[in-house]
Amino acid sequence: MDGPEPSVSTHGKVPHGAVDYAKRKVEALYRAAPRPVVHAAIRLEREMKAGLERPATTEVSLDISGRNVRAKVAAPTLHESIDLVEDRLRRQLKRLAEISITKGRRPKVRADGEWRHGDEPMHRPLWRERSAEDRQIVRRKTFAVGEMSPDEAVFEMEQLDHDFFLFVNLDTHEDNVVERLDDGTYMLAALRTRDPELDGCVAPIKAAATMPAELDTDEAVELLDVENVNFVFYLDTDSGRGHVLYRRFDGNYGLIVPG
Repeated sequence: MDGPEPSVSTHGKVPHGAVDYAKRKVEALYRAAPRPVVHAAIRLEREMKAGLERPATTEVSLDISGRNVRAKVAAPTLHESIDLVEDRLRRQLKRLAEISITKGRRPKVRADGEWRHGDEPMHRPLWRERSAEDRQIVRRKTFAVGEMSPDEAVFEMEQLDHDFFLFVNLDTHEDNVVERLDDGTYMLAALRTRDPELDGCVAPIKAAATMPAELDTDEAVELLDVENVNFVFYLDTDSGRGHVLYRRFDGNYGLIVPG
């Protein structure tokens, strides 16, 4: 092991074997870090309530020479949640290493927004024109991933090649949306938290200037049409959760709600 022994806290009925397994998995990640890991913390929790689909939760925080990288995942068993956290952290560390290499290769004077390996922002097709009376909500998607950091959300969004991504923030435990901007940077919209903490993010993320409006679905449709944007993130009046109504390429609407 080339790094510190991880500290472990447990909550609920956590078997000793899960603690050792989590330590081995986290220590194996040290080799993937672009800089020395100076501290690692693991939190294992197993809820005992009957009927829970994912009662086991693993949360890991790595201090990589002052850069904090975290992941949190719930799963049916602790071993599954540990494996999923390891996979998520490995991808974050790979991304962090790639960013570090890219920054080192860049000239000191460069245009704003050259972050994604120096590539130009992607130019995506516009939606098909369709009259307002013909538009329908033809797709309703739900998501049920574990809580994640804004950096993780950006990573997932890029992996899916989407322009925005709805997720639950690991720090605030509320629905957030990250959005890719035209200059290659990102914007985070928080449902209720003003001035979310973004200073430690790897990706260039800034906070949205305004809070999402409280709307029902019909009002969100009206706002989407009036603003002529590709999506609206709003506080749903019925559920109290963050929803995203977006314009599909066929001119209809899609709706994303948290599961």
